Amino acid sequence: MWGRPERLTPRAAALVNGVSSHACEVDDTGGCDHSGAVVVPATLAAAQLSLPYALAAVLAHGHAGLDAYADGRRTGAAARVAMDRVELQVDDAMPPQDEPVVTVTRTDGRRRSLRVTEPSGSPGNPLGEAAVRDKFHGLARRSLTPERARELEGAVFGLPDASDARGLGALLVP
Repeated sequence: MWGRPERLTPRAAALVNGVSSHACEVDDTGGCDHSGAVVVPATLAAAQLSLPYALAAVLAHGHAGLDAYADGRRTGAAARVAMDRVELQVDDAMPPQDEPVVTVTRTDGRRRSLRVTEPSGSPGNPLGEAAVRDKFHGLARRSLTPERARELEGAVFGLPDASDARGLGALLVP
C-alpha cells in the first residue's frame, strides 16, 4: 500500500486494488466504467498479470523484464507516474479470447497500434537460445551464486548430450 510499511497478503492486495479501482470510478449517476480502473499492482502476482503495469514498466523503466517487477520498482514513484499515463478501453466487439490491441499516443498526437498474437516464448514465437540464457540468469541470480548459476546453466544446456542427469538437483541448492 502506498505510503505504508506493511506488506499485504495477495488476497488482501487484490481487495485493496479492487476497492481502489472502483472507488475512483463510481459516480453519482450509478455508472461504473471498469475499463478505466488502472492501479499500481500491490503484489508481484498482480503485476505479472497486469497489462497496464507491463506498459507502465516500459514507460518507467524502459523494459518489462524481471527487474521491472522488483518491489521498489513496481511500487515506486516512476511506476505510479507511468500508470497514470495508461488508459484501458474495452472493445466490446472484440472476442474475449483475442489478444489486446495496444495503441500508443505520442505527445504530438501521432498514434501507433500493435497487436501481438504470438507473444515471446509461446510455441508460435519461441525464444532463441540467447534469450533463454538471459532469462535463466535473471531468475538464477535471485537465489544462486554466479558460479552456481553458470554450473547449472552448463548442466541444463548440456542435457541433450548427458548420459546421466542425477547431479542436476544438487546444482539447484545455493
